[in-house]
Amino acid sequence: LLYTIKFELNRRAMRCLIIVSALLGVTYAIKCHVGGDWKTTDGDVFCDGGESDCAGPPWTAYTGYNGGPFACGACDGAAGCVDCDTGNNCNAKTVETYGCYEWTYADQMWSQSTEATECLIADDEKKLCNAPDRNVAESGTYTAQLKGCGPCVVSEKTALNCLECDSDKCNGTASFSASFHLAAILAAFYTL
Repeated sequence: LLYTIKFELNRRAMRCLIIVSALLGVTYAIKCHVGGDWKTTDGDVFCDGGESDCAGPPWTAYTGYNGGPFACGACDGAAGCVDCDTGNNCNAKTVETYGCYEWTYADQMWSQSTEATECLIADDEKKLCNAPDRNVAESGTYTAQLKGCGPCVVSEKTALNCLECDSDKCNGTASFSASFHLAAILAAFYTL
């Protein structure tokens, strides 16, 4: 009888150990974004090969991801790949999209694109659009950056040929109002 009780306790202890081990195994598996599309959450999976890293393409502010797919595991020196080990889904940023217009110079005048460019930011990146100051800038004095997304070239902003704004589609014709002119005046006072 003593032997039967001891055996029964050991079986219960083994079951508990197996369950605890399984739970710990799931707890320590890293979750990575996998596949080629960063826009879906369908690719968020727990890696089952014992990986401690996630891999993905490099991120560039205002244009997004550049390069290959997202995966479990380290890059192992692969070109166009960045790995991370900072936690679940560390290889896929939370991305915010907004729009900016591109400006071109032709026939002695500036014209805005009809469709806004999709701009991408993540984490602590600032939403910015750039546009020429149509009252001052000429063809060679303003360089469109990233089809209107992101900041101005510093020297062009300092020379007041380029203006920045920080909301969705803010660099469109309708937006070229007091806000842009106020920004230009503030930039002028700042440089004094």
